[in-house]
Amino acid sequence: MGRSSIPPALIELSNPHTPEAQVNALRNLKNEIVGHDQRKELAVRHGIVKPLAGLLRTEARKSGKRTSGRRGTSNGNSSIGGGREEWSTEDELRFQATLVVGSLANGMFV
Repeated sequence: MGRSSIPPALIELSNPHTPEAQVNALRNLKNEIVGHDQRKELAVRHGIVKPLAGLLRTEARKSGKRTSGRRGTSNGNSSIGGGREEWSTEDELRFQATLVVGSLANGMFV
């Protein structure tokens, strides 16, 4: 296995500079680990689970959003483009973190 970009991603996720930097770190981490069980194991050994859990917990509290009621309308009013709200950086953070968690869960302990 070549040199991994997992430690820089972990550093950024543990001590974030900006939400955009976190999104980029999550994308890089996701691209690094998908399909590579040894890299997943390395990420877990480097402590990636705690920052991911913290990020998902924090972002869920900030938004107060739940999965119900998020489809199609915003406060009961439909909007152009199928009625969906605009995708925010925080939404992208949650999405990328969820993809990383899913990748870690899928295949690591098979």
